[in-house]
Amino acid sequence: MSQLRLVNKSFCHSASTRLFRHIIAIAHSSYDTTQLPSLGRLVNLSKSPYAPYVRQVDIGYSSFPCSIREVCLYTEDLAALLSSCLRQFYNLKALDFRGPPLALLPHDKIKASIDSILMSLCYVPLPNLTELEIQLPMTNDFAPLFAENISTLRIPIEQTLSRLQYLGLHVYAQTNQQSCAAHLLRIVELSTNLTSLSLSSTNYLSIDRLELGSQVCLRFLSLHKLRISSRSLVNIIEQCSESMHYIELKHLKIESGSWTEILSAMDDLPYLYDFDISVGETPIGSERHHSAPTLFFTAENIQDRGPFGLDHFAFQNLKRRVKLKRAVARHFNC
Repeated sequence: MSQLRLVNKSFCHSASTRLFRHIIAIAHSSYDTTQLPSLGRLVNLSKSPYAPYVRQVDIGYSSFPCSIREVCLYTEDLAALLSSCLRQFYNLKALDFRGPPLALLPHDKIKASIDSILMSLCYVPLPNLTELEIQLPMTNDFAPLFAENISTLRIPIEQTLSRLQYLGLHVYAQTNQQSCAAHLLRIVELSTNLTSLSLSSTNYLSIDRLELGSQVCLRFLSLHKLRISSRSLVNIIEQCSESMHYIELKHLKIESGSWTEILSAMDDLPYLYDFDISVGETPIGSERHHSAPTLFFTAENIQDRGPFGLDHFAFQNLKRRVKLKRAVARHFNC
């Protein structure tokens, strides 16, 4: 694509809009070089005539091994430069932040990297931002968005969240975070224009108090390694009954109620064309078993690996109904 820009002015303009649409500025990524680190390229682009072409920016830390020195330098650059760069990308639609590695950074560096992204959301006008994905170690890392004593110069976080159509929130530290789940749930509640929602944790965080904004109509829902009651999940499904197209429930634990209630609610969705369900352990006191091996379900197949808490009849009925809806949709789209 970069070579096409050298052909002529027309090719330069056409190629540039695509070449600079999605910028990846991840620490120690394939885009990072010794001569010009990924954040250095982001800074240069923000000062160029091509800044208006940027629609998506990925920042943060990769899973590839890197030295403590590299990570610390990236963190310092991120704290100093991120807000000024994002301010120039006024057509930005999607922002993806991948949190810092806990094993490599001291606490003050971890806090600095997290503050960089959160304060950017609070101080940088992003009028076209409709997609936001954030991975942080702990649920209480979201707390600065809801500080009590805030400057009048801060942009109300409600203003930014209310424009989002896609929201992804993920926590990855292996600790007990239940007491601070309210911050994560509050972000979802304030995102009043969502059509897609993705939530995940590594430690089965309880989201039983999750409530969507009254006007939210999701088309896509993904929950991974979380705990929720069947009643709370059914409430979400029923609220989005006229819009839901795809549901992904991976390693979900049901705190109370049964999978039968969830599957029945999904079966009533008129426009559900696909789903993906994987069931880990069922909680103590569940209808059938205290624990169960992992099962993987999709609308296409079922792999039975032992006893579990799903109602076979309800699942098979849902599977048939979804296939029928998909066939009808393909017929009318032809």
